[in-house]
Amino acid sequence: MSCLASGTPLQQYMRSLRRQPDPGGPGGGTARAARRFPMFTVPLKVLMKMTKIEAHEVLKARGELVEFDQSQQSMGQAVFVSHQWVSVHHPDPKFQQMRVLQEALSHVLDDLRYIPLDSTSETAVPGAKPLYVTELRSQPLFFWYDYFSCPQLHVNTHHLLNAIDSISEYVADSAFFFALCPTVVDPNGSRLLRRPRLVW
Repeated sequence: MSCLASGTPLQQYMRSLRRQPDPGGPGGGTARAARRFPMFTVPLKVLMKMTKIEAHEVLKARGELVEFDQSQQSMGQAVFVSHQWVSVHHPDPKFQQMRVLQEALSHVLDDLRYIPLDSTSETAVPGAKPLYVTELRSQPLFFWYDYFSCPQLHVNTHHLLNAIDSISEYVADSAFFFALCPTVVDPNGSRLLRRPRLVW
């Protein structure tokens, strides 16, 4: 069972939110919900060495996943990576999207002082400021990416659903949110995917 079963995980999550009472409504509070599944991530060093995207269970068996705990401030910072699945059974079978992320990270961390704002952000958020790369370099980085952070193979559905239910907590515990949406060729080579529909 992949993360795309019964609609995307984000669609499943949104449906579950509609069934829950509003925490800010009458009698509600503002406390965050507890994670129902650990926030499994990979360190930057592991991400940069990848040549293919393997499932959660494979990386876990090799000891490459790290359970990120935001309460341990000395641990580092989490990066939540949102992206589009380019095929039904695998998010990036030809490693096109992840290669773009690796190249961008290498360029940003090695060559830039800051990441400038794009014109859309400057227009939509007049007070927005560029991101100084020192913020990315200041602590170790740990990357959350659905295919290796959530159960995939021979999955206990309960664990997958708990991971999906914890997405808002993963985002809240992340210092950075990356939208990985390059133009890529679909796995059949028949069309370009230019306007990604972000799954997470």
